[in-house]
Amino acid sequence: MQELVLISQDRALVECYSRQDESRWMLVTLSRLEQELNLTSVGISIPLAEIYRNVVFDPPDQILPSQS
Repeated sequence: MQELVLISQDRALVECYSRQDESRWMLVTLSRLEQELNLTSVGISIPLAEIYRNVVFDPPDQILPSQS
């Protein structure tokens, strides 16, 4: 295995671990739909907008001001 990709289902977040050598991995974190996931082991690049096409995210929780 050369790359491991984790894709969040509830927000735009992709983590890609790439093997550097026998004992080291490099982490690349992507969180904007304008970014692209580059999978060098298979020679492809995938826009996050394509990964999350047709996904509707829940709105972020609203923080209510404290009542005094």
